[in-house]
Amino acid sequence: MKIQSWKNGEFVCNTDKSKLRTDLIHQFLSERSYWAKGRTMDKVERSMEHSLCFGVYQCEQQVAFGRVVTDFTVYAYLLGSTGNLVKSLQLA
Repeated sequence: MKIQSWKNGEFVCNTDKSKLRTDLIHQFLSERSYWAKGRTMDKVERSMEHSLCFGVYQCEQQVAFGRVVTDFTVYAYLLGSTGNLVKSLQLA
């Protein structure tokens, strides 16, 4: 699948999984979210492998993550979105 990218001011959103901070995403989900508390790194990685993932970056630092489970034809379900990952983890 072709990587997509969008820019809005200082923010960039793209579907490039290689740029995602899996460690940061796992930390937020397993420690700070109520819906994925205690989730293992393996489960986070597998869920990302089988989803259309979006990263949002500000000054090249990842600040948000979301993923879509889809058949790429008629069905799409947005889950696991985490806004402002860095700020949330800094407050912990």
